[in-house]
Amino acid sequence: MKENIEQFNYLINEITADNLQLLIAIRKEVDGIKDINKLEQEAESYANSSNKKAFVMQDGDRAIGYVEVKLLENELPKGSPELDIILEYAHLARIGRSNDYGGGDLGGILLRFAEDWAKREGKEGMWLDFLVNNYPAVRLYKENSYVNVAEFKDGNIDRLRRIAVKIF
Repeated sequence: MKENIEQFNYLINEITADNLQLLIAIRKEVDGIKDINKLEQEAESYANSSNKKAFVMQDGDRAIGYVEVKLLENELPKGSPELDIILEYAHLARIGRSNDYGGGDLGGILLRFAEDWAKREGKEGMWLDFLVNNYPAVRLYKENSYVNVAEFKDGNIDRLRRIAVKIF
C-alpha cells in the first residue's frame, strides 16, 4: 500500500479510444460495477465527447484514481431543487481512488486537475452532488472550498444528498 502521494510518480491522462481500459479498470475496482458493457459504453462516451472528459491517475501502468467532468449538463439530479444557475458551471460527475492508495491527497489532486481543465474550457465554477454520509467526500469538498447550496432526497430513494459549488 502506498502511504502518501510523495512516495510515487503519478501521471494523469485523458481517456481516449486508445486507453479506455484504464478507466474501465479503475471504475470496476472503485465503484464495484460488474456490468462491463455499461462501463465500456460510459468510457467510450467520455473518450468521444468534447463536452465531457474523463481523466485517470496512474502509478506506472496501474490506474489508481479517476475523475469525470461534464461541461454541459442539462439536468440536475432527481429530487434536487431548481438551481438552474449551476448548470452554467462544469459538473464533477464522478471521482474516485483505489483503496490501495490511502493517505496523501489523491482526491484533492484529481479534483484540482478537473477544476483546472474546466477553467481552461471557459467555465467559471464547478458543481457536484454527494451523499451527506459520505464523510471522505464531505471532507474533500470542504477542504477544496466547495460550498453547500442545497440538500435533497435522492429521487425515490430515501438518501440525503447535497449539491456543492465552487466558483473559480
